[in-house]
Amino acid sequence: MKVAALVPVFEGAHYLPALLSALAAQTRPPDETWIAETNPRPETEALVRNRGARYVAVSPGDFDHGGTRSRLARQTDADVLLLLSQDALPAGSEAVERLLRPLESDAGVAAAFGRQVPPAGAHPFTRMKRAFLYTGASKVQRFEDRHGSGFRTAFFSNSFAAWRRGPLSGIGWFGERRLMCEDVSAAAALLAAGHAVAYVADALVEHGNEHPLRVELARYFDIGATHALDPRLETDFGSPHGEGLRFVRFGVRFLLEEGCASHLPAFAVWSAGKRIAYSLGRHHRALPAGLARRFSSLPAWWTPPAPR
Repeated sequence: MKVAALVPVFEGAHYLPALLSALAAQTRPPDETWIAETNPRPETEALVRNRGARYVAVSPGDFDHGGTRSRLARQTDADVLLLLSQDALPAGSEAVERLLRPLESDAGVAAAFGRQVPPAGAHPFTRMKRAFLYTGASKVQRFEDRHGSGFRTAFFSNSFAAWRRGPLSGIGWFGERRLMCEDVSAAAALLAAGHAVAYVADALVEHGNEHPLRVELARYFDIGATHALDPRLETDFGSPHGEGLRFVRFGVRFLLEEGCASHLPAFAVWSAGKRIAYSLGRHHRALPAGLARRFSSLPAWWTPPAPR
């Protein structure tokens, strides 16, 4: 089984030495690694090629969360595509091997994602979010599980994930224009097509992903817009609003139990801001185009591509 690691990079070349070294040190290292850099720099290309990886340049206006990953996926003939975020670092030498096990043992599993753990010294909000989303129990989800798990059934993350090439190709890869949540949308499509997806709790990556509030709000605007643009998600898996309420309740308990009660006012502001940003994204069609670009984390996405 040939495995190709695919890593989109934006202003993240400083993460690459540690990431490429960690991949090379795995008990099951990828057979090839592809780095796609948005706003390409010669020094990054030199670093990547010197490490034996392949480099793809992406113009700033051409980046798309789905389209860029689809472009990488089509350039390799690997059986399994290993997707990573630039700042996700495999924890231990067996992380990739463990992530691949569900695909090797069950032909019905089309994709698997690993557990994200916060790095040492992470902010309480980061630790809280990781604890909520990534539990210690592995799970295999199928389409029928939506009756019990609802929207959570399709939860998936490309920060550390493995996808079978055949099924992913069959659903059109990650799409060509996907503002956000290309991983969730692809997992949902695989589930609806009769495949299973796995969460692998012992396949660990350290991933902080800490953003200033303004960046976090822009991301939630984009998530809301993505859900509006892909109504199939709610048609098949129900509303995500219950997950938001569960997270707020979990967050309050987490902060109190961790002795971080002083963060509760900031958490209230953070939660309210994200809810407003998400709602604005859901109703982006009612906004002037200029406001959507201003609120989004990807302003260029809102300008339709020129005909080719």
